[in-house]
Amino acid sequence: MNKVINSVIAGGAIVGLGYALMKLTVPSDKELIERLPPNMQKEATRLHGESAAKNAALRELIQKSVDTDRPVWETGTKR
Repeated sequence: MNKVINSVIAGGAIVGLGYALMKLTVPSDKELIERLPPNMQKEATRLHGESAAKNAALRELIQKSVDTDRPVWETGTKR
């Protein structure tokens, strides 16, 4: 039983250390964009805006599907 407890503690320590190292070394999205050259910052900002617009449209479509009693394949947009 002692080996099991030691193994669980050691495994938890390894996972905790890995998580702490990840948090300390990996930059956030905002920090990463700030490190880019100005022209790439503008491109990243533009792409972020486009992605947000696509996500909003998808959320709207999902909400429309939730609000209706019809099957999901009948509520989407026609192509």
